Amino acid sequence: MEKGMQTGETEMAVLSESFLTMTENLQELSGQLLLLQDSEPVLQALQLCTSALDNSQAAVTALQHYDRLRQRLEHVLLGLQNMLQLLQRPEDCRRSGEWKKLREEIRSRYTMESEKIVFDAILQGKSVAQAIELAGSQEQADSTNNDIELF
Repeated sequence: MEKGMQTGETEMAVLSESFLTMTENLQELSGQLLLLQDSEPVLQALQLCTSALDNSQAAVTALQHYDRLRQRLEHVLLGLQNMLQLLQRPEDCRRSGEWKKLREEIRSRYTMESEKIVFDAILQGKSVAQAIELAGSQEQADSTNNDIELF
């Protein structure tokens, strides 16, 4: 899992840089086209630049969603590593305080409220599907309130 995330991170960095450069080039091209005399070919070229910029923005948004997924996977991986360390110490496995400490460490890593909602719901005995649905309902409510969650 960790190796896959590292590989994905490298590829996503290349994609991000490519889209940033492409966006800057398209903005420069649009600026240059605006300096030209109004003509049908110039207007068509400007429309193509606008369309390409819109597509570029959609790609950047998709990359942001991928980054959010990567962060979630990273949290899972860290939680599994911590649990493995705890399980390797049988004397600690028998102490409920160690399990509570592990849960608190895992929860403290979550930066998005939706992640905390899922984590808390699962600890309360809800199924994964119910927890995800609960978080989705919260995200839906936040989006109708125009709340923005930075991650």
